[in-house]
Amino acid sequence: AVPPYLKIFMSLPFWALCMCHFGNLWGLYLQITGVPKFMVEVIGFNIKASGGLAALPHLLRMFMGMGFGYIGDVIKSKKLISTTLTRKLFVILSHIVPGVLLMCMTLVKCDYIGAVLILIFSMSINGAAVLTNLQNAQDLAPNFAGSIFGIISLIGGTTGFITPAVTGALMAKNNGIHEWSQNFIIGGCVYVGCGLFFILFGTSDIQPWNDKESPKDPEVVAIKEINGKEEDGSNTEPTETTKLNS
Repeated sequence: AVPPYLKIFMSLPFWALCMCHFGNLWGLYLQITGVPKFMVEVIGFNIKASGGLAALPHLLRMFMGMGFGYIGDVIKSKKLISTTLTRKLFVILSHIVPGVLLMCMTLVKCDYIGAVLILIFSMSINGAAVLTNLQNAQDLAPNFAGSIFGIISLIGGTTGFITPAVTGALMAKNNGIHEWSQNFIIGGCVYVGCGLFFILFGTSDIQPWNDKESPKDPEVVAIKEINGKEEDGSNTEPTETTKLNS
């Protein structure tokens, strides 16, 4: 069935998910591309000599994602709290905390140890996204989850060129701590703002437009009635046999 795109784009829970995904990707792209650049060019951190340390945030994010996924399964199986509340609580971990930590990058100055620790903690705790923006499409519309995730990934993917453009614009005249502080504050605000938007307007309830056919559509109702009569033999129209007998 063709996804009901108009209803999807008019759905507030969809846009809450879209904002959540957008903020998550903004923060990730800034952490993946911006923070290493800051550490090399401003702090003087030698990433080549510390390849394992540079890869640690990404490895921890993967393992933490597995751990958060297990926790989510336990919460759901034991019905400890509602799915909507689960999504919103874990947004605090996947968006709010990493956003605040990004802003804290402005405090490290030239302390590369502090920068590395913030990056490690921020990236690893973002593994909670497996229970928020990476899962919510399945909640809203199981029948169209793939289409929804494709749309939010298209919109969220724009951060892949927006964040480097913002970084480049801020560093156009000077590549110093002050400019990077502005960059981290912007990224943190986007992270936190998108997370708060989802907390306010997000939900895990299945949306009405998830149904592949609307029961209120008169044509659909008429077809169902005709099919029902044919199945129970209550079709009153004369057949060719009855016409001949008469």
